[in-house]
Amino acid sequence: MTNTQSATVDGVRNTVNQSVNHFYLTDRDSPLVREILDSVQEGGASTDVKSFAEDNLEDDDRPEIQRILEYRKIAQDGNGATAIALLEKLKSDAPYGSGYFAFRLNLNIGVIQQNIGDYPSAAASLKAAHEFFPEHHKAQTALAFAELLDGKDQAALERTTELLNHDGDHRNLAACILCHAARNLNEEIRLEEIISEELASLEVKAAFLEYCRTVRPETYKVELERIYTEAPDNDAIMTMWALSVLDNARQNQAFLLGAKMPEGFEVEVEKCAEIFQRDIEIALKQHPPNKLLLPSQENNAAVSLRLTGKSAEAAKLLDRALEAFPELSGDVAQVRAVLYLQDDKDHDALKLIRPHTDALDLQVMASEIEAKNGAISDGLKRIDAVLKAGPSDGLRAHALATKARIGINSLDRDTADQALDELSTITPKPTELVLMKSAYERAFVAQTNPADFENLPVEGSGTSQEQENPIASLKDADDWDFIILLQTADELLARGFYRECTDLLRDKVSFHNTSPALDTLCDACLRAIWVHWQKKLTLPYHLK
Repeated sequence: MTNTQSATVDGVRNTVNQSVNHFYLTDRDSPLVREILDSVQEGGASTDVKSFAEDNLEDDDRPEIQRILEYRKIAQDGNGATAIALLEKLKSDAPYGSGYFAFRLNLNIGVIQQNIGDYPSAAASLKAAHEFFPEHHKAQTALAFAELLDGKDQAALERTTELLNHDGDHRNLAACILCHAARNLNEEIRLEEIISEELASLEVKAAFLEYCRTVRPETYKVELERIYTEAPDNDAIMTMWALSVLDNARQNQAFLLGAKMPEGFEVEVEKCAEIFQRDIEIALKQHPPNKLLLPSQENNAAVSLRLTGKSAEAAKLLDRALEAFPELSGDVAQVRAVLYLQDDKDHDALKLIRPHTDALDLQVMASEIEAKNGAISDGLKRIDAVLKAGPSDGLRAHALATKARIGINSLDRDTADQALDELSTITPKPTELVLMKSAYERAFVAQTNPADFENLPVEGSGTSQEQENPIASLKDADDWDFIILLQTADELLARGFYRECTDLLRDKVSFHNTSPALDTLCDACLRAIWVHWQKKLTLPYHLK
């Protein structure tokens, strides 16, 4: 299950995706902590990189234009609020009251407002720019920009397509708008022909990549690598490259769990962490920052730092952001709560996520923590409230699996039965259900044959159907992702099938760092050796 939230400006179809990131925290001495995180998935990085060409006025030496550029430089240096205030004051000066200078002034105000995430004000300023000088192609491009921000993508696409038939200083901005409008519409158009000259601009290249990411996903990685090779130091393109590296949530999750990764992946992750950390540092220094992008930037930086083993730095980064912008608590609560759990600060994690009652995924997480700390009844009540709220199918399956695990771990058979029965009807992944039923049997079906205890692992005709199912499912193991594979290995280990466990993990686990997967592999190997020698020793059972 991938959990994403979106911050959407009213009336605007330009959605900034905010990844809700989970981490796996494994403590071999605390099985429920591991089970809490079995259902928690490391999110992929997700931030739209919106690129627009600025108003190019550097060659215009008229004092009225140079004054606009002087104040715009303040915004470029990170103080958009002051720049807007100074530019707004110019409206009372005679040269800026109408005509060409009024158009240029309002256009630059609108661009700055868009950069800080104030889309409604930006659209209003851009429309005003058009009204002051409607015959100018750049003013008509400003109107197309306003249409894009208002969610009128078709109108923006048609207007910019026509404007790109004319020469002028509007073409790069028009090309960027065209790319974003076509992306929002998911419409395939002949972009390379329409904007062939404009693609020399890095801003246009970045907008073109955003178009490819949505409309041409099969060619996106190739285009990105090509453009990144050409311009590795461009901020927008660099960020897009980092997002693409960490875009695979399951791969990130597998890496944290200890999977052997392709050569060079760890080096790329280190580079991503540097890029995302730089992005958030710059964003936090902006006055004001773009609060539509800030949660994604915080989460992406925290995810990448966690992947490089720098959890303490990730926690400090999020705490600094939350101190400056407490209203964004709900957007980063999940990742911060997991970092609290890693430091055994369960109380702090619960305190952070409990108030977010509308975030059902956070409430499932809270129930798991409550159950782990012995508040079984509170955890189950919270889960039931989530189920009654009508969650999506994916979240419903996640909540039911959590409820079943709480029942199994607390030896509450009725709760486990109820959850598993309902879970079976919504057909979750078959292997996950097999593993859960196997854990159920271990908890509730008593072993009565003394030989079962003397001769672990249990073999032959004495095995139950639930014991045999995990073994039978191994025929499909080549098609599993690493998360399912490790969960199966853990169940095999718990069942006493040590050799099968080691065979399942063979050549799939990294030895670079300690990890849950390496713990499981080493545990299975040692236990297999011990069982082998136990059988060779002619000692009484109590000495064995």
